[in-house]
Amino acid sequence: MRGYRSLLLVFLFLLLSSCRADLTFEPIIKNVEVSHNVVYLDTIFSSQHSTNALLKIYNRGNKNILIPHVKLEQDIYSNYELIINGKSSKSFGNIELLANDSLSVFINVNPHVFSGNTKEYLYTDNLQIIGNTVEQIIPLITLIKDAHLLAPKRNGEGKKVKVQIEEGKYVEGFYLAENEFNEIYLSADKPYVINGYAVIPEGKNVVIESGAQFYFSKNSGIVGLSRSSIQANGTIENPIIFRNDRLDNTYSYLSGQWSGIRLNEPKKSSFQNVKIENAKIGLYINNGEEIILHNTQFYNHTYHGVVGNNAYLKATNLVVANTQDASIVIKEGGNYRFQHATIVNYGTRPNQVALLMDEQGNSFQQVKVQNSLLFSSGRKSLSANVTDWTTIVFQNNALKDGESPSSLAAIYADEKIFSQSIWMLHSNNFVIDFLNPKQNKFIYTDKMQDFIGKGKLSVAAEVPLDANGNQRLQAPDLGAYQHRKPNEE
Repeated sequence: MRGYRSLLLVFLFLLLSSCRADLTFEPIIKNVEVSHNVVYLDTIFSSQHSTNALLKIYNRGNKNILIPHVKLEQDIYSNYELIINGKSSKSFGNIELLANDSLSVFINVNPHVFSGNTKEYLYTDNLQIIGNTVEQIIPLITLIKDAHLLAPKRNGEGKKVKVQIEEGKYVEGFYLAENEFNEIYLSADKPYVINGYAVIPEGKNVVIESGAQFYFSKNSGIVGLSRSSIQANGTIENPIIFRNDRLDNTYSYLSGQWSGIRLNEPKKSSFQNVKIENAKIGLYINNGEEIILHNTQFYNHTYHGVVGNNAYLKATNLVVANTQDASIVIKEGGNYRFQHATIVNYGTRPNQVALLMDEQGNSFQQVKVQNSLLFSSGRKSLSANVTDWTTIVFQNNALKDGESPSSLAAIYADEKIFSQSIWMLHSNNFVIDFLNPKQNKFIYTDKMQDFIGKGKLSVAAEVPLDANGNQRLQAPDLGAYQHRKPNEE
């Protein structure tokens, strides 16, 4: 029986081989149809490999064709690479294409050396489809940005060096180095692409220039060791940006692409006019001195935008939005003040909230939330595991609680704790209409009249300008942005 099967397999192989031999392929004598006349690859940084772009070559006719050459014009000197039928090369020859079939050509680029003195440039080559009497040209174009590449060194075995970030815990990373002035200064001359964990040594201060940009790969982030600090002070015109290193649109709003920033027992630090996007947890603060967040935005994080663990945090014009759990978590005590904050959660989990407060046996020294909007697409915007409310004040805020009955109903009714509150008990009673929440634009439209002009003037006097620099002293709105009528734009 086994011999019969073997003979059958041999017969089928010979049959298929003879059928293939009977096929005829005619060299192309005119341009073939292609999916793109120009191939644009996604923007990348220098020394970074791109993703694959796809070009399809079609044979719409009823005859099999032979393509003598598909190649890069710069050949072996090109930084582009072609992949056809799973093989990678700069040039392919004698490609057979059946009638009414198509060929997939994948294209990527890996620019090893940045060219010129500019911060970015267009890198180009041509894909050539060459027949006996025709030559078809498909331009290849990608924007390449010059960048500082920061990554762990490798040991003698070729493995990435690990550094200690806490007792018994090591990560693949490197220490940020001081300059000749004994300071760690990160300029805005060109972006930073970070692979692995950038560790701030114990007791050291990092100063970040306005306009600096940081792009992180997976399993990367910033870790500040005990008594270290960060002074990241951008401007409205030139903010400081921390985000993932994938620049194609597919990844613009995708969470969890890097680890985030973690500060362990930090000295006084400041994040002003800063955007932190697409991490697992945007900023984690464990104990330490005062952290100032002003005009700071956190978007699209897997778990939380901000976590304070017995931390000291003062936040003004803060925006935290689009996480999959609680947008902000404060726990195990600490001192927190939020003024004109927009804390919004459009995640997909039913129990998501805007703010989670959890004593965990350690009463809060102070929690004060003023002139702020707390909204969630879940049932409620605030979750509180708190027994001692004596140091907690919510003043002139909008909150949502759709639970019936609410577990915090008695606390909500206490005017000493919750004063001048706007309660979104049922979503159809209030219109939530931001400019474009999917694209992280949380400016009010004219439909959000329930929250316009409802802030307390004395609080607004402490933060007289909104996150865009607009004055709010006459009729302050709740949240980070002051609504402006079209003729005021």
